[in-house]
Amino acid sequence: MLREYKTHGELHGVIARPDTNAIDPQLYVFKNNVTDSETGKILFLLKQEDRPLISANMRMLAIYSPREQPAGRTEPRQFELSVFSAQNKSAFRFQDRYRNQGKTPSFFLNESKQAILQVSPNGDRLKIFDNHGRLLREKSFSQDRSHNYENSIIRFNADGNRLAFYTRVFDMDNNRWDPMLFLLSSIGEEIRKTRLILKRIDDIAISRSGKFVAVAGGTFRPVGNQSEHHIFVFDSLGKICNSLPYRAVQITFDSSERHLLIRNEQNIKIVDLNSDGIQTSVNICGGRREIADITFLNDSSFAVSSGTIKFRGPQKIYDCPSVQIYSAQGFLIAEKNFPNTYSYTADIYKSLSGQQIGFCLQNSFNMLQLNQ
Repeated sequence: MLREYKTHGELHGVIARPDTNAIDPQLYVFKNNVTDSETGKILFLLKQEDRPLISANMRMLAIYSPREQPAGRTEPRQFELSVFSAQNKSAFRFQDRYRNQGKTPSFFLNESKQAILQVSPNGDRLKIFDNHGRLLREKSFSQDRSHNYENSIIRFNADGNRLAFYTRVFDMDNNRWDPMLFLLSSIGEEIRKTRLILKRIDDIAISRSGKFVAVAGGTFRPVGNQSEHHIFVFDSLGKICNSLPYRAVQITFDSSERHLLIRNEQNIKIVDLNSDGIQTSVNICGGRREIADITFLNDSSFAVSSGTIKFRGPQKIYDCPSVQIYSAQGFLIAEKNFPNTYSYTADIYKSLSGQQIGFCLQNSFNMLQLNQ
């Protein structure tokens, strides 16, 4: 333990300072507000329908705030998006609207470019806004038709110049929604697209350079002994270079782009993409205890967080959480337990250098130093 930042209760997330070696908190995201960590000043009050979104490296925060429901069911609903950046803590806002069909827009933060991507409720339109809230580009992918499939997903590579975009595209000739994977530039230019042979998508990951994209999900019409779950890894040309018969709810590449870290609720695996072989397999927990998050710290170690699943009313929590560090070969290097408390997300906050880990409990933010 390097430092513990005590807060009042219901801490859901943190925006960290833009430093490569430290992960000091700059903004606290509580259930009901966003607060400056230094002054304690409340910067934003969160209403019941407001939805905070924290970027992958915890340097940007966006808050979706819908306006009142319109009187007519077919009328568009107005909303405002407020964006905070760890670089200067200042916020900008922009307003937009969407047609109310029972689903809301999705938002993704391109931290490296300080850009905001908005995906329409049905995944058929993509809007890209710059760091002042100005619309840079709007791109359509399909007709706007309502569907009950899973939400769209976007993942950015390290420099933000490439993004993997998963959505459903309506095939008018066959009257069906096809799962499609697009590789786009940071301003939405289409580099390639691939129709996925999966019936359901659980997670996608893009490698550091943007050359490889991995997709995990349910197998489309499995036959005989074929696995009901699959992971496909595509190269820069959209060709399948790895086909892995594993179930995964979270996947991530290492920085060398030669290994894929995958997890389900209680087990992790590292797959060597050069051979398709399992390099490491570790049962992390069992019973009601589940994995919450995974991340590579470097090419030789990774971190896992877990906790016992409980509920406080409708709110899911991770009780008595812990963070463990493993070598790439599956040996436990270090462990930090947090007994007699809980976390709302149990997310791992990794510094850009990989030398520090941040971890939110319900009433504190904890910094852990990795000793080599």
